[in-house]
Amino acid sequence: MRISTFFLFGILSLSLITCDSTGVSEEDPQILAAKAKLAEADAGFSIQLFKEIHSNDSSSNIFISPLSVSMALGMTMNGATGNTLEEMQTTLGFSDLNQEEINKGYKSLKDELENVDESIEFDIANSVWARDGLIMKEEFQEAVQTYFEAETATKDFSDPDTKDEINDWVSEKTNERITQIVDVIAPEDVMFLINAVYFNGNWKNKFDSEETRDHEFLLDDSDYVIIDMMSQQNEASYLINEELVMLELPYGNESFSMLFIKPGSQEMSIDELIANRLSTESLKEWTSNLNTGQVSYFIPKLELGYKRQMKSDLAGLGMQQVFTESAELNNLFVEVDNLFVSSVLHKTFLKMDEEGTEAAGVTAVTVAVTSLPPPPPSVVFNEPYLMILREKSTGVIAFIGKIGDPSATEE
Repeated sequence: MRISTFFLFGILSLSLITCDSTGVSEEDPQILAAKAKLAEADAGFSIQLFKEIHSNDSSSNIFISPLSVSMALGMTMNGATGNTLEEMQTTLGFSDLNQEEINKGYKSLKDELENVDESIEFDIANSVWARDGLIMKEEFQEAVQTYFEAETATKDFSDPDTKDEINDWVSEKTNERITQIVDVIAPEDVMFLINAVYFNGNWKNKFDSEETRDHEFLLDDSDYVIIDMMSQQNEASYLINEELVMLELPYGNESFSMLFIKPGSQEMSIDELIANRLSTESLKEWTSNLNTGQVSYFIPKLELGYKRQMKSDLAGLGMQQVFTESAELNNLFVEVDNLFVSSVLHKTFLKMDEEGTEAAGVTAVTVAVTSLPPPPPSVVFNEPYLMILREKSTGVIAFIGKIGDPSATEE
């Protein structure tokens, strides 16, 4: 019988210049270069993965953590060889890096992202669960423990308590925002690789809850829903032109921020903007052209969950062999080499209110003058929009999504 492996994915947040037991030194030019390449590759992978999902998913709301997926796949690559490994590296944008550079780059990037803002709760946890009776290869186990700080365990997969233990681990690591990721452990399942991410940050400028009002949110030309709309006038970075309207709202010390983006004219839909205009290059151009000044802005208050099986999306990006019986995952177990990835399940949670943003993934002045100046620009996100939670210095995209209906809360 062909043995299958089940993999689950979830995220990756300035550390002091130091050298730890893994040999990852922030002063090492090779590690700095690898981290920079990882961050750049992640931005490209993030946009590509989101666009691939957007083209295949007609849901009103899409919300994923591409960094989470990238990190979990990075952990999985330590068990891959041959063409399978090559496809995974190419899809993630790591073709010019070897496995050691990739591992050390992930470690360095993870440390930076987790510690860049002490006022932000940004927790990352990895775990590997293997079927009792199989022996994980020492090199694989050492790599995931050293560079991904993964907890590893061997369990009786026929015991119903094992499923509960895995789900309890996920629930704990996501502050109970995602409480179940494994519905059943099939007889052919031999391993779960799980990455859980939790983000909780307050806006630098919080909204006044007394200013939150009922507001129409346009679903299309003829339909709308009533939602809670937060609002304030403050100094912020924004871009308004014929192509798009963009607003950036920072958290904490401004290392992390959320970008809100919608088309600049009624001639273009959010789906057209995502499909035809969104790219790594365009995002760099848009953010480099942001203006800072007084602006009135209106942002929907929302809470939602999202769930996605990502096998077809990753295959569409070129990662194909790992999901077939030709997969080369020879470095996972001792004397077991007929393995393939049977599932890449991704769950996320998002809550955005007047205080700030909570997200989880398991697989983001008036001056008096003699004549009145023109009023500050007003930005109202009362129609479908794109949102990107990113760390500004690295450009890493922690979460990205399309909000088509803030009133829809189901996964």
